Amino acid sequence: MILTTYLYRNMFKPVMSGIAGCTFLILIDTLSEMIENIVVRGVPFLQVMELLSYQMIHLLSFTVPMGMMIGALLAYGSLSNTNEISALNSLGINLWKILRPILILGFAIFVLLILNNQFITPIAAKRQEDIAKMLAYYKPSLGLAERQFIDSIKGYSIYLDEFDGGTSTSGDFIIFANDSNAIFPNVVKGSSANWDDGYMNIRDAKAYELDEKGRKKASVEFREQKIPIRSKIVGFDFLGMNDEENQMSLTSLISTILSKKRDNLPSLRYEMTLHTKLSLCFSPIVMALLGATLATSSHKRFRKGDGKITGITVLFLYWLWIMSSRGVIISNNYPAYIMWGPNLIFLILGILLFLYKRRA
Repeated sequence: MILTTYLYRNMFKPVMSGIAGCTFLILIDTLSEMIENIVVRGVPFLQVMELLSYQMIHLLSFTVPMGMMIGALLAYGSLSNTNEISALNSLGINLWKILRPILILGFAIFVLLILNNQFITPIAAKRQEDIAKMLAYYKPSLGLAERQFIDSIKGYSIYLDEFDGGTSTSGDFIIFANDSNAIFPNVVKGSSANWDDGYMNIRDAKAYELDEKGRKKASVEFREQKIPIRSKIVGFDFLGMNDEENQMSLTSLISTILSKKRDNLPSLRYEMTLHTKLSLCFSPIVMALLGATLATSSHKRFRKGDGKITGITVLFLYWLWIMSSRGVIISNNYPAYIMWGPNLIFLILGILLFLYKRRA
């Protein structure tokens, strides 16, 4: 009991620090977008912080396994450096008893991540979407900038010669209204516009309709016109969080997959999302085993950084697989269970290291 308590106290801070560090590193791009939203686009600070908190709930599924690896390396590496592992072995305490606390912690985090994906993540995703829609309605000029084409507004491409974010007004502008049935978009040119309550109010403008050869087919002039245009806040769609399948709970994904298979409809996107969520939930157990065995099997060599370098390499390969496999699976129609590849490889490696160390 005393040993277990000591091991838990020794690993708690490294694991929490590893999770926090990985989360911060991955959020760097989002943080820069967040600052831009606050300073340039005038989004209220508290609402941006709320959006960021919902983003972090989704992000924990990716960063917790990485944090477990770092925490296990640091905690058990420290025990190896101070020869405490050797001392425990000399007292007849086997490796399984030494590693059991980090594996129990990994299993507890596995359960928490399952509950998070089932109950919390869908609510957070829905709440984030509601806030983004509300801000887009009350602050419809979000995401606009002068002298560049803006494609973030669905159905439109906008070019503003001048733009004042404080007053949500612009000078000369060009709007391309994209119609999926037309070869060329309709064009609207005007001298001034402002955004208010979900509408773009344009003045002194001309609208042109083009034929299939790009020639003017019809035109109209008007003094003032309202167009319902709502933009969006950028930087809050990490790893496709706003995609429908990523907002669903585990049981909803299973139900959707079964329903689509029954109706002979494509279900690969939902299968891939389900396997991704489940494999990420299981990853803390794998990372805990591999990180701890790497640290305890390195001994003096660990002091030279061998264990840490190996652990960082594992994390890099793990992250590379997560980031690239989604597009590979969808584009090549591969089976979704490929997402379990890193877990299987690293679990086998961890078991082999454990068996080797126990025999030694």
